[in-house]
Order: sequence, then C-alpha cells, then structure tokens
Amino acid sequence: MKDLWPAMTLAALAIVGLGVMTISPAADARQVAAVFPPWFGMSDRMQRLAAVEAVALDEGAWGNIVLVSTATTEDRADLLAAGAWFLLDPRALRGCFTSASALASGRS
Repeated sequence: MKDLWPAMTLAALAIVGLGVMTISPAADARQVAAVFPPWFGMSDRMQRLAAVEAVALDEGAWGNIVLVSTATTEDRADLLAAGAWFLLDPRALRGCFTSASALASGRS
C-alpha cells in the first residue's frame, strides 16, 4: 500500500490540474464569470465593478457570480484586485452559472 501513495498523489494532482485548466477563461476571452465573496451585496459588487470600469452583463445562479465583459488581461487583474475571488470561463460553467430567470426566459 505504501507504494501506491506516490501514484495516487500524482493522479489527484493531475485531476485537479485538468479541472482548473478546464474552467479557467481563455486568454482572449471577452467575458468571464467573476466569483465574489457570498457576503458581498449586489450594490457592493456593482460598486467594485464600476471602480475598475468593468461591465456587468448578467448575474449567475448564485448572487455572488457576475458575468463580466473584459477587454484586456489588465481588466482581469483589476477584477481580482477589486475583490473577486477568482475568474472562470462562463461557457464551462453553463449549468452552474445560468440564473433561474435566464432559464425561465429561454436564455442559457
């Protein structure tokens, strides 16, 4: 059993690495899903987005996820500096990101 630990550790790291690569936004992506702390209210998120001149396009299924339009990689760094925990590819998270109102109206 001791001999399996290195292989199991390597497999776990590979799975986590592939997961991160799958949901990370592409370098040229114009839209990202910004994940803010859950205790930030809507006004706090909008103030932080306005401070970095980011445009909120939609809200996610959870209130702390906001679909944001970005023009450059500097915009992404600004979003992180403004309090976003991390940025994700909204296409990879379609089921988790889509809000109930978007599903009801037929958008997804």
